[in-house]
Amino acid sequence: MSARIGLFGKVFSFLPILLVEALNPLYVISIALYVGLGYILTLLMPVDISHWRAVFWISVVAPFILLMIRAISIWQGASIEEARSAWRRVLPLLPLLFLVPVFAVELTYPDLQLPGHGDLHIGYALQLLYGTTPIESVFLAGYPANYYWLYHAYLAVIASITSLSVPTVGSILNLLAILSSLLWIAQTLIELRLAKPRTVYLGLLAILVYCSVNMSGVITLAGQIAEEENVLRSLRFMLLDGADRRLHSVLGKALNFGSMALAIMFFTAAFYACVKLVKRNWSLYVLILISASGIAGLAMQQMAALYIVLVLLGGVLLTALVSLVGAKSISSRVMFAWRELRHSVSPTHLAGWLFISLSLSLPQLIYIGRFSGGSSLEVSLRIFDDYNISMLIAALILLLPVFFAHTIWVWVLRRGSVVERFIQFCCILGLVLTSVLFIGNDIRTSQQYKGAFFVAILLATSALLAIDSLSQSRSRFFRYIGRAAIIVFLFLTLSKIVWINHFYRQEALTSQFDYDGIHIVFHSSDSDQMDAYYWIRDHTPTDSVVIYPVQTYRYTNTFHERLPYVKKKQSTFTVNIPAYDERVERLSLLFSAETSLSDYRRLLDEMRNELPGRPLYAVVDNGELAPELMTQRGAAAVFAPEGSGIYVYKLNPDTGA
Repeated sequence: MSARIGLFGKVFSFLPILLVEALNPLYVISIALYVGLGYILTLLMPVDISHWRAVFWISVVAPFILLMIRAISIWQGASIEEARSAWRRVLPLLPLLFLVPVFAVELTYPDLQLPGHGDLHIGYALQLLYGTTPIESVFLAGYPANYYWLYHAYLAVIASITSLSVPTVGSILNLLAILSSLLWIAQTLIELRLAKPRTVYLGLLAILVYCSVNMSGVITLAGQIAEEENVLRSLRFMLLDGADRRLHSVLGKALNFGSMALAIMFFTAAFYACVKLVKRNWSLYVLILISASGIAGLAMQQMAALYIVLVLLGGVLLTALVSLVGAKSISSRVMFAWRELRHSVSPTHLAGWLFISLSLSLPQLIYIGRFSGGSSLEVSLRIFDDYNISMLIAALILLLPVFFAHTIWVWVLRRGSVVERFIQFCCILGLVLTSVLFIGNDIRTSQQYKGAFFVAILLATSALLAIDSLSQSRSRFFRYIGRAAIIVFLFLTLSKIVWINHFYRQEALTSQFDYDGIHIVFHSSDSDQMDAYYWIRDHTPTDSVVIYPVQTYRYTNTFHERLPYVKKKQSTFTVNIPAYDERVERLSLLFSAETSLSDYRRLLDEMRNELPGRPLYAVVDNGELAPELMTQRGAAAVFAPEGSGIYVYKLNPDTGA
């Protein structure tokens, strides 16, 4: 710095730089390194939680040192005026007060995570905590996993380091991802000169962009309340006809159990980097951000990687091609751009970046092929698909007219900048991709709706650019229209956040789950059955397989923390597994008193061959199968709460502990 300031001033001026230039990019880059190195390791050897911890610390410490050096350099180059006004950087954080109540509910009641496929996510994370890779399907023990389990490896390693429950870790990661996304959006808005840094307005616009999907939700909700009673029990009453049931709000999805909050963070980080790229602010940091976002997206949420590559990088490519149209000498312009890039990034650094990016991303593509080969993932293109089009219109109905107005401004009136053309290209690519893409074989479980969250961010940015143009117009009428539009958008966005907070608080009051340290406890009227599951959790080897009727409670495996022989069917994860129906048939024989002793022994031999060396435990109600019959079959009763009628049997007493 060019002059002296006090020690407190120095520290306070460094904290914002630490957050923006080191900690925020560290979240994206460290995840990319973690999943990249971790998956390469799984290709070479069985990996247990100690290996995952080592990979985690390497992926955090190495980039943190480099980012800290960069942050200190930026801090030292800051002017004394910037340092003295550093306190103003707190101002954009003030609008976060609208989100604090929602975050507080999420952290206080992490059991809200369980309804969002909590049984699946916890099942995979526990395998990674207790065992080694490759991991198995949580629906059929011994069958390869057919889900993107590197997200669960990230949950597991943090749970092992912090001793927190897996849902709690999921909640914390989601909240950090939301805050990180808001910071990336704010930086993008500053680059686009849509808001000044260190202002409350910047924070408000960042929240508006992040929460822009289904902005009309509170209007729809008000209409529903006027027409019906008792509509406050679901967020889906905020949806227009034709909307996908999962597009009620970004917070409802980002706070859910899964990697969508991280996916949005990867997308917003890549969006910021691409804006820098289009403005020709080239640097190694920008290139690393783009590749890190893509690599992390490939491992944790493939939709994010798809939209980063096809929409954002596609927008960069189209913008570059358009800039060459009409050039007197295309080759000279390309060579000039290449010299600029080489001046910003040395050939050595550029080659190193390409090598590392390819080394980490190519194994991820192998990973995608492996997990999708055994799942129900189907990708198809459907031109003029009614579902996709109605989904987009319903979710983006307030943004689309403003986007079309911005399109006229940029392409018809030719008033837009290069960056505005880039955002236009991204919006068009995003709308086209989301309207023709269909992922899955069932509308109810299809995944293309996730693209609407990314497209909404792009359309909201385009809308802000259009409104900004109106606000700077010489016409007082147009200036008033621009300001009124911002006020309406902010009112709708913040009102929806207030309502979501109310909804989550109501949901928390009906909680059925609690935590005993890292373990999940279920407040059930059938405490005897729960005691049996807790006994299995505390007294059996972690590679044990638990057998019970298929139609048992959906979250049973989260209580006993062992893999089930076969779990209640969820078509998305079992449709392409022929062994599923075979195992269900075996269960019907195992839990039938009519099954002969010879048939039972044949059945048990088949199960042993499927799961060699694995202890097999069954939870049986004596009303289903009498203890005498189970003893005759050779099963050993290992736990039976007095007077409960619930027994835990070891079906193969000669195996394991």
